[in-house]
Amino acid sequence: MLASGFIAGLAGQSFVTSVQEGTTLPAAFELYQNYPNPFNPSTTIRYDVALHSRVTIAIYNLLGQRVSLLVNEEKSPGRYTAIWNGKSDEGGHVATGVYFYRIHTESLAGKNQDFVRTKKLLLVK
Repeated sequence: MLASGFIAGLAGQSFVTSVQEGTTLPAAFELYQNYPNPFNPSTTIRYDVALHSRVTIAIYNLLGQRVSLLVNEEKSPGRYTAIWNGKSDEGGHVATGVYFYRIHTESLAGKNQDFVRTKKLLLVK
């Protein structure tokens, strides 16, 4: 069952994430446009973390229901990627269409610097 709303529960399946080696640390939080877009069967989402933070990245449908939770963990400052394979948290393929991906960070470094950004992506079959 899909969780409803943009503030759905944080439990869910985590997909592949990585930090890029040999790069300078980002000065600001950022969420980049996914690529490829439109995509099939998977897409890459890049994001920067400027401070030690709890990071969540989730995919939502047009109704605002959470489809998939990609990231839900503490991250050190760095540049990261997450892969979405077009599947829901339950493991089934989602329908062709427009989806949104949203990052929310909560700083754990003693600074009140939360970051929220949402972008649109398109799955085609």
